[in-house]
Amino acid sequence: MKPVLIVDDERDFREGLQQLIAASGYEVFTASNGKDALELLAVIPSPGVIFTDLMMPTMNGHQLLGALAQNPALAQIPVVMVSAAPVSVRGVAAFLKKPPDLDELLNAVRHYCG
Repeated sequence: MKPVLIVDDERDFREGLQQLIAASGYEVFTASNGKDALELLAVIPSPGVIFTDLMMPTMNGHQLLGALAQNPALAQIPVVMVSAAPVSVRGVAAFLKKPPDLDELLNAVRHYCG
C-alpha cells in the first residue's frame, strides 16, 4: 500500500482525516499548505494520492497543482481536491466536497493506494 498525503490548513480537519485513514492501515503524512507539502514530498515515499484543500495560506491548492505538474517525479501523483467551494479545477483526479463523505474518501484512498 502506498502512503497518503493530506494538505489542509485546518489542523483539526487534517488530523481527523489522518486518524481515519491511518485506522484503515495506511501510512499518512500531513502538511498545512502547499509549500510544506512540496518540502515533505522531497523526503517521504511517493504517495499514492494527495488530498488537498483549495484555499490555504502561503501556497494554495492551485499553486500546489502547478508545482506538481512542473516536476516529472510528482506530476503522476493523483490529486483529489477537498474543498467547501465546488469549483472546476484542471489537473485534479477527483473532487470531494468538504466535509467529505467518509466512505467516499476511503474508497478514493483504496482506489489510488491499494
